[in-house]
Amino acid sequence: MAVRVHLLGPVIATIDGAEVGLGGRMPRGVLAALALEAGSLVPAERLLVDLWGEQPPPTAEGTLRAYVSRLRAALGQATLPRVTGGYTLDVPATAVDALEVADLLLLARAAITREPAEAERLADDALARWRGEPLGDVVALPFAVPAAEGLTARRLELEVLRGRARMVAGRHDLVRDSLGVVASRAPTDEQVTALLMVAAYRDQRQAEALQRFDTLRAVLADTLGIDPGPEVQRIHRAVLQQDPDLLEGDPLGVPSASATPVTITMDGPDRGLEIGPAPAVRSTALEGSAGRAVPIPLTTFVGRTAQLEQVQRMSSAARLLTLTGVGGAGKTRLALESVRRLRPRLPDGPWLIELAGVTDPAMVPATLAQTIGVAAVATDPMSAVIAAMCGCRAVVVLDNCEHVIDAAAAVAAELLGACSEISIVATSREPLGVPGERVLVIPPLTAGVADEVGEAELLFADRAALVDPDFVLDDRTRPIVQRICRALDGIPLAIELAAARLSALSLAQIDGLVEDRFALLGDGGRGNAPRQRTMAAAIDWSYRPLTSAQREVLHAAAVFAGGCDLDALTAVAGGRLGTTAAVLTQLVDKSLVMPVDVAGGRRFRVLQTIRDYCREHVGEDAWGTLAARHAAWMAEVAEGVADAYLGRDTRWDVAIAERDNVRAALTHCDAAGDVETALRICGDLSWAWFRLGQVTEGNRWLDRLLEEDPEPLGDGTVRLGPATVTAADLVQALVGRSQGAYLAGDLPTAHRRITQAVTLGESSGSGVLASLSRTYLAYFEAAFGNADVADELLDVAESIDVPEWVLAEVDMVRGQVRRSQGRIADAVAVLERSRERAIRWENTYVWASSGWILAKILLDEGRAVEAGPLLAEATRRLAEQGDRSSTLTALHTMGSIAAELGRHYEGGVLLGAVDRLGARVGFHPARMDPIDGPRQRELVTGVLPAPALERALAEGAELDWAHAVALAVQVGTTPPRRVPSSAARR
Repeated sequence: MAVRVHLLGPVIATIDGAEVGLGGRMPRGVLAALALEAGSLVPAERLLVDLWGEQPPPTAEGTLRAYVSRLRAALGQATLPRVTGGYTLDVPATAVDALEVADLLLLARAAITREPAEAERLADDALARWRGEPLGDVVALPFAVPAAEGLTARRLELEVLRGRARMVAGRHDLVRDSLGVVASRAPTDEQVTALLMVAAYRDQRQAEALQRFDTLRAVLADTLGIDPGPEVQRIHRAVLQQDPDLLEGDPLGVPSASATPVTITMDGPDRGLEIGPAPAVRSTALEGSAGRAVPIPLTTFVGRTAQLEQVQRMSSAARLLTLTGVGGAGKTRLALESVRRLRPRLPDGPWLIELAGVTDPAMVPATLAQTIGVAAVATDPMSAVIAAMCGCRAVVVLDNCEHVIDAAAAVAAELLGACSEISIVATSREPLGVPGERVLVIPPLTAGVADEVGEAELLFADRAALVDPDFVLDDRTRPIVQRICRALDGIPLAIELAAARLSALSLAQIDGLVEDRFALLGDGGRGNAPRQRTMAAAIDWSYRPLTSAQREVLHAAAVFAGGCDLDALTAVAGGRLGTTAAVLTQLVDKSLVMPVDVAGGRRFRVLQTIRDYCREHVGEDAWGTLAARHAAWMAEVAEGVADAYLGRDTRWDVAIAERDNVRAALTHCDAAGDVETALRICGDLSWAWFRLGQVTEGNRWLDRLLEEDPEPLGDGTVRLGPATVTAADLVQALVGRSQGAYLAGDLPTAHRRITQAVTLGESSGSGVLASLSRTYLAYFEAAFGNADVADELLDVAESIDVPEWVLAEVDMVRGQVRRSQGRIADAVAVLERSRERAIRWENTYVWASSGWILAKILLDEGRAVEAGPLLAEATRRLAEQGDRSSTLTALHTMGSIAAELGRHYEGGVLLGAVDRLGARVGFHPARMDPIDGPRQRELVTGVLPAPALERALAEGAELDWAHAVALAVQVGTTPPRRVPSSAARR
């Protein structure tokens, strides 16, 4: 099935020559945007901006998915495969007319000076593909305006190239006819005017030639306020002087280079050696060798479509492009593949200068000279290189510059400064630092998600098939390969080495051994360079040149499992902020640390492979010291999170961003027996785990710490197994474990743990903890029917000298107790006071929780119309803070409000969303609220017939957090439908 996309006119697609239906303007625009980058991954975010502008509507993402699904149905799954991170049109460049024209234009440019007839043929071929205005029916879309301008500019250049070729062939009459039409479309184009002037002059129409110049000069003055350029002025003077040189050849051709010999001074008896003119040197030293300068690869180039397009685009805009990245990222392979594709456009060929084996920086110029065949000039090899390459059109690949970085930078600067047609693509683990350099960081390969196949899996499958011809990437092997690729950080070298192990090991065995990556990824075969035969050797190549200060900061960065910011790194590294920042910058430049921009600023990450290398290199004792510093830092961060939750502020960014660091710190504490630090971390983070709904993990860590019964020691400390901890830290942890059990629906455990907290509360020295623990115990006593006990606990909690936000929590629980006693007026009054106190402290959680209880009271009284707006505002504010557990609880209750408002189907959709989103965080409101929860759910499930309920739940399961909250707010704030319950049954 041959799919072609036509953009040089109205956008159409054909399959085997037959046009297929694409739909309206927007799906055609989606196809056009993807076709302009055929074969490359187009990020979804960029595609949204391309189609809708800088501020896409909220529904744009879903609409885009729908358009892609429609195109996939029309063009086939293989043409629009499912990929991670965006969309790609998987067709060759030859299947898109606009891309074909771009290649033909490049070939025509290269041929115009050597084979004008071939240039004319290529231009004719390209121009024949135009069917009208490019992107004619989608040109109003944001991306299409500049794209259409670019395509129009290519058409104009092709017209000029064809005109030049015809002038060489003496067919100036055709030039006058064809470019006369072009001049009316492009009256300010100087090359078109110049060719028309010469064509008229050769046809003995000197007056017409001069009139053409006068017209151009007037148009330029009127529209742009400028005079004609030097080239067209030169032709104007030649016409006035009736210069015979205008009668033949290409009037726009570049004059040939000077044939002046170049003399290079050398030491020894051969000083004063004369080298012939540059063109002669090129013909002997370079001509015929370019095809052999870049080696033919032995394996398939897999993936990297986005980076390949970036390299080709950036290298055309900058004469020095440096590819940086961690060792094994595939920088060399990407550079060689890029220049190999440029070969038809480079008459003097790409050249690969391999510097990995150069140990003396002084030998870099000599290596370059030897590679291009001018090594005879021994004492000043750069002069020989420049003499040989000036006038050449070629790209030089300087490969593996990092260990001779200064010498490589000097060679690049000198070569680019002397040879205007030379460009350089360098590979290095840090930039060269030469003026005008563009840097492209090559990231690891991405692994797919679920049933999507990423570039990492494709590379593994390709290399696996080399050693096991029966290997197939299918539903059975894909999840295992995804795990392997993720464990190896998506580093291509590591993936290739792992795939090679299939010659002896099964896929399952590789999966099991991947954590011991340096043993698994041992000898990679004699076909690889020594530095790439093992993963450890690849990293050692970067690690060995580091200074002691750089190593210390790298080791400190490596102990962070989830990355870190500069302040955190400085705390663990133990240095000054400015010094750490300077060294960190050097490590980023060397591709050993990766900067990552996040919402809260910039963080820094070390790949797991490099982390493992650092741990092995420093030894367990030194690593343990770093891990202890990291755990101490994590405890301080957790304390800040707890302080925020106990007061006005929220620190969701910290609680979420440091999740992997929390796990690493607690794992270290567990191994080292550091109960005190682990208890501080868990107790202080329990508030975050409660609000985020991360109760499963939080409960697991706390249970390990609270296995032994506490034994108060009377001095503000408590014995907990073999450890001695502060009573305050232990009470905080017990409160947190009680809350975790409450969310999990385990009320007996919640009651037991909070009772322990109350017992130890007096010795904690914290009035806040003493008051809160009694408040929460009162909640559970009321749930067990002990309202009088609950009142006594709340009276004591209220009598303690605490901030007003704590009293707001006391009022919130007292309102729930009053509701359970049937004292509704008292409940409403105390809940309103709770909300007033909470709002003064900007405590959204207590304000919203009291509002949730008020909404349930209104539901009890049949006042759903009043409950809806109240709960809608609470839901919105909770969601804005990132609160997961309270938001889910509010969504669940809003489902019952929807039912009471006659909107049973939407209530079912909300319940479906709660079920799905709750499963992702391990929490469900019905377990936490065993009395009201099931009854509220029954208001929906007991009315909707089974088929409708099934559809509603399934629809809700497709909603993300934002859309679920939006639906809840809409339900709560929209006037009710006057539909009786019996109608919902139909």
